[in-house]
Amino acid sequence: FVERHRLEVVFFGYDAWGLTPTIKQLNLNSGWPLQSIRQRTSELKDPTKFLQTIFVEGSVDRLDDRIMEKALLNAEIYEDKIGIQVDKAKATLKIDVVDALIDALFQAMYHFEDFADVNNPDKQVERMNEKQVLEWFNNPESGLLGDDVNDF
Repeated sequence: FVERHRLEVVFFGYDAWGLTPTIKQLNLNSGWPLQSIRQRTSELKDPTKFLQTIFVEGSVDRLDDRIMEKALLNAEIYEDKIGIQVDKAKATLKIDVVDALIDALFQAMYHFEDFADVNNPDKQVERMNEKQVLEWFNNPESGLLGDDVNDF
């Protein structure tokens, strides 16, 4: 999917609960930077509020996704002294789609900001595969080859 749609993976965020074997496989086989997203109010309050805001403002559309609609209906916002979080009233209700959206927004909500990881030139190489690193290294604009690239 990533290759077919020519996506550039900034990082693969995940809830680590029970995923150790899967994460080990991703780490060995994907080449993507992996980032555990702790499922705590302190970590998720901002992306939860961001998701709530973009739905209220109409900045996003759920495209008649019935699974997402059901998950949103099942999700309840709870507030504690740290912030807000999403939960469900009954264990049998499903809110996985909402949890996944919030995890995705953990960094994505900052994507277009100057301070975002995706815009940080110091982290640019970390997200590259071997071919991209070689192309970047050989590009005079990288600043690594000096003024005259023909010296080699």
